[in-house]
Amino acid sequence: MPRVFIATTSDPVRRVLAPLCAEVPCEEGEKNEADFWLLDGHHPPVSMPPDSARLLVVGPVPAGLTPALHLTSPLRPEILVAELRKLAGSARVMLAAGWYLDAAQRQLLHAESEPVHLTEKEMLLLQALLAVTPVGISREALLKKVWAYDEEVTSHTVETHIYRLRHKCESALPRPCEILTDAGGYRLVISPSAAPGK
Repeated sequence: MPRVFIATTSDPVRRVLAPLCAEVPCEEGEKNEADFWLLDGHHPPVSMPPDSARLLVVGPVPAGLTPALHLTSPLRPEILVAELRKLAGSARVMLAAGWYLDAAQRQLLHAESEPVHLTEKEMLLLQALLAVTPVGISREALLKKVWAYDEEVTSHTVETHIYRLRHKCESALPRPCEILTDAGGYRLVISPSAAPGK
């Protein structure tokens, strides 16, 4: 599920969200690490995320914003969970330095760069690496997640796909991420300050 920063002081909204935090990761402090900000359109916060596509709005949408999701008030928790599940598979997930992973289009996107097109397996590999960042993931776990232990797939297949994905990420400017070999597996490193071509 996407991580949600609750960017509202609205008591009715917070009361509805409280029981959901066991299922929806609710980020109270690390707002910059969250995938989405949820706010009450009747009481918008002073600060907003730089990209309105990361906004989930309950009630009226503040002028000039185009949120990823608009929910009517009063907020129904089952609707929020269902919509977040949809977003988990289709939303653009922010990486770093202005890069987004668009799972629906199988692309890495940046406003000032050409899209990086991914194969289905490359996208699944990147999603698997993202899911455990900042720690690594073993080759065996990748085989299970991406290939479901297909008997014809070997660790060499994983290495070949990682090589191609790594090359695409390292060729993009600015570089969105790095894939490091790490103790029998791989680890994704995302740094907003990564220097192009470094």
